[in-house]
Amino acid sequence: MNCPNGHLTTSDDYCSVCGVKMSADPEPLGSGDPDKSQSSVCPKCQTTQLAANAQFCENCGHKLDETPPKDAASVGISMAAVQGSASPAPDTSHEPGLTPSDRPTGDPPVAPWRVECRVFKEAAPDETTPRAAYKSSTEIILKNQVTQIGRSSQKRNLHPEIACDWDDAVSHRHAKIELDPDGNAFLVDVGSTNGTMLNGQLISPDTPMKLKDGDRISLGSKTALIIHEPNK
Repeated sequence: MNCPNGHLTTSDDYCSVCGVKMSADPEPLGSGDPDKSQSSVCPKCQTTQLAANAQFCENCGHKLDETPPKDAASVGISMAAVQGSASPAPDTSHEPGLTPSDRPTGDPPVAPWRVECRVFKEAAPDETTPRAAYKSSTEIILKNQVTQIGRSSQKRNLHPEIACDWDDAVSHRHAKIELDPDGNAFLVDVGSTNGTMLNGQLISPDTPMKLKDGDRISLGSKTALIIHEPNK
């Protein structure tokens, strides 16, 4: 037995191939192509049906009046799209009343090394002889990686950061204090005429000596430098 669409069917009520209702007078084969303007598309396999009134897809057998369930992958993609469209975290980098310098940028800055420069009224014969009270004291902040110690000279264009111009026994190029990347400070005599003493001991030229809080550097005849370590 053939259905109205020409399929060979074993059922006498609905076609077992396309699901169309069997009529009393089936259309003969070869009567022409079916009218596709009224045909439907299977929502599961997207196959265009030959008959507009078909109840089951002739390709996959899906019932045409049902919507196929969404697979887990498509649901997951939809959820991801929804989550991805969530509003981003607010940008607080332009909050009113805050300048770039006010915003935290990491670890707080470490306080710099300080040098207290003491000038005595009279020269001491040696380091072991007690000196009279110093007449002035100036504190200098070590801002550079290298701080030069000596005396100024306009002719030689020498302008050390710690200029001991009051003491003729200090060389124009006397010593320097260097800071390493870890924040340690080192004293180096750069070949002075009268030498440099650290805590009463003469140091060798061009030999870095690590400094600590309270160290005393003696140079010239009436100059002493007291070291103050950061955060001390």
